[in-house]
Amino acid sequence: MKETQESKQQKNTEPTAEDLASPLFNAIWNAIKGWDIERTHGEGYAAATGTDVKTILNAIEKIKEEEAEKVIEICLHADGGCPVCAREAIGEFCKDFPEFAELANQRYDEEFGD
Repeated sequence: MKETQESKQQKNTEPTAEDLASPLFNAIWNAIKGWDIERTHGEGYAAATGTDVKTILNAIEKIKEEEAEKVIEICLHADGGCPVCAREAIGEFCKDFPEFAELANQRYDEEFGD
């Protein structure tokens, strides 16, 4: 059975055991646990849940990735697009942000064909 976009989205908003242990997850939960949230306009309010926290975390991750992509793009055009300079800049970026190393190296390969 094919997974629909909606079911993928639901899966991505269900907190995992790792999420539940995360200090960021718990900080957000402590901030919103007393809130009533209107998830869909006009359909009423309900108490905040872990799914709401996960939705916030997903939004934060998306922002982080978008920002990383901007920095990678800047690195790729270091010193006028010099491949050696770009490789050095990407290397430094990857040291500081290893979670984006795969993306950075993939973009370098796409840009310079290595």
